Amino acid sequence: MTAVNVKTDCPHITSAVLPPASPDKYKNGGCFGCGDHTENWVCMSCYAVGCSSYVKGHMQEHFFSTLDQPHPHCIVASFSDLSFWCYKCEAYVKHPLLAPAYTQMHVDKFNALPGQAPITQEDMEGVFRELARPVNDQLVIVTPKVAPTYEIPAVLPLLKKYPVVDKILGLIYGNALGDAWGLSTEFCRKADVADLYKDGKVPFPRFQRNRHSVRWALGDWTDDTDQMILLMDMFAETGGAVSETLFASKLAEWVKHGFPELGCVLALLLALDRGSHRCR
Repeated sequence: MTAVNVKTDCPHITSAVLPPASPDKYKNGGCFGCGDHTENWVCMSCYAVGCSSYVKGHMQEHFFSTLDQPHPHCIVASFSDLSFWCYKCEAYVKHPLLAPAYTQMHVDKFNALPGQAPITQEDMEGVFRELARPVNDQLVIVTPKVAPTYEIPAVLPLLKKYPVVDKILGLIYGNALGDAWGLSTEFCRKADVADLYKDGKVPFPRFQRNRHSVRWALGDWTDDTDQMILLMDMFAETGGAVSETLFASKLAEWVKHGFPELGCVLALLLALDRGSHRCR
């Protein structure tokens, strides 16, 4: 077995590698020259996908075609083993600027972040099955004056097994809870908040209601979380890629109809009357 020497001081990386791109840029869509999918590389300068020298060598041809440019496209990444090669150094290379691309390609290939176990379809279905159970099975309200306690015991082992899923769910729930709690002081002046909550504590969900916050149900989130849901819908449909057109169409639909499936049939656009509210 021959040892592979990886060059860590390649001088071409800083000029030949673009900033991190959207996830779809790192997918093996087939060689641009022959359509082959078996052993391809992706160019770190323009994201062109070409086959290796063991197939028809179209990625190397791509490099040669850019030699007359100020910064030739010499850095490429392998879909096969997630290694990086510099045609000018004629060596495998490693550099912090390549880490985002490596991480994204690892997730696309193994369905997991580097160093983590792949997330199986069965486990993911288990997570969402538990989260989709009726609210009454998960929510326990001790007394009307005590904050709700949420219990989803069946899903905890899966969250411990896959920290990335835990982080994603934490982001979603954290956004919604922070948004709902933030409504308690939204558009309020600091002096008004201090006057309303003299002990410095803002109760949730039973905070002081005003002409602005009274438009929402007790404990409800606002348009901020609505728009996060629209982003999640977009990512679900595109496989993680950003589509401004798709998001715009979802935003327009939300403005007209809200989220009927969530019992919300009217989107409250705060921009229509921003700044006109007072805490009292």
